Amino acid sequence: MVNVNLKILCVLYGIGRGINISSKSINHNLLDPIKGMGNELDIIYVLNEVTYVDNPRSGEFSAISPIDNDVFGGEETIRKNKQDLVNPTILAEAKAAIDVHNDNFRTYENLLCQLGMLQEATKRRDFFLYDRILMLRDDIFVETNNVDLSVLLGLSEHNLVTTMWHWHGGISDRFALCSPNIAYRLATRVNKVADFVASKGYLNGEHLMKFVLANQKQVVLACDLRLSRVRIHGTVRENFILPFWRPLELFTVLLATLRFRKAKKTYN
Repeated sequence: MVNVNLKILCVLYGIGRGINISSKSINHNLLDPIKGMGNELDIIYVLNEVTYVDNPRSGEFSAISPIDNDVFGGEETIRKNKQDLVNPTILAEAKAAIDVHNDNFRTYENLLCQLGMLQEATKRRDFFLYDRILMLRDDIFVETNNVDLSVLLGLSEHNLVTTMWHWHGGISDRFALCSPNIAYRLATRVNKVADFVASKGYLNGEHLMKFVLANQKQVVLACDLRLSRVRIHGTVRENFILPFWRPLELFTVLLATLRFRKAKKTYN
């Protein structure tokens, strides 16, 4: 078992979509158990305040109710808007690339907002004062039936622990549990957007994760942590299917999963 009394920073970020459902799941299945192990948990919630979701890709068109403070139980809520979060220079660099989603760069702007929220977290907390950093989106429904959180905390001392699902050709960006050093690199990856675009000619969140972690010493461990997206009207839907049609990604995911299982046996 992992030693208790770890000092852990949890960074939640998003627009508050489906927060009434996702917050209960995150609290019950992640935050409360981590605190229950005797760890010290500091929570910050970087909220991109929007009043309306207009997302043709997900088919969501609806207003968002104002988000209350303390939805995650004692967190500091940091309220921002797109103008605060998106650097115009970086946005211009992204727009110089191919618009792979063909949505007038709306997906790129949304990604840059997410990256801006993570970078904002590094300005509000000194990551290196903590033993572990947990970063996750605010709109996920968490199922932890297949994982032992104490093991995840133990294995994340020198590695990045994430889910084995939804890598989309890169590395899943929905959940990251890791050391402060790895976390800081991930939370400031907006600074690598220009390099990524220059190298790849497009922008993609999961691919950027892989790009930032390339040629680093840390190991990515993937576990069967199931994270579903909660949509605007409270619908929870997700597919948990391994990408057999993308053999390179499948191999990478399976390798990361085998690493996790091997490390878990050694840890136990």
